[in-house]
This record gives sequence, C-alpha cells and structure tokens, in this order.
Amino acid sequence: MEGESTMCYVALSQKTEGVSGSYFADCNESCCSSLANDESEALQLWKQTRALINRRLRQPRDKDL
Repeated sequence: MEGESTMCYVALSQKTEGVSGSYFADCNESCCSSLANDESEALQLWKQTRALINRRLRQPRDKDL
C-alpha cells in the first residue's frame, strides 16, 4: 500500500484539486530530478521509443503467418 499512497493522495485530496503538471513524492509536492527535465535526454528517449515502436509494427503478427 505504501507505493500507492502518493497516487491516491494526489487523486483524492482536495488539496491537490486543480493541480496539474506537478511532481509528488511521499504525498508532498516535490522537485523531480534534473535528468527528468533534460530536453536532450527527452529527445533521445523519444527517438528510441519511436524506433522500438516502428520495429514492432513491422513484425508479422502470429495470425498473419
């Protein structure tokens, strides 16, 4: 239950009503790591994600075999 407490708090608390785009940890609004805000890292992640999705979409499905 400990892992879900922050998600439940943010979803159900009146104190977080209308709050959007914030990071929460241990039921408190907090700062995320600098890596999470690194635009060059985000771009790299996006490129890798697109490549993986494209590769998966090109694979034949079992029912197509």
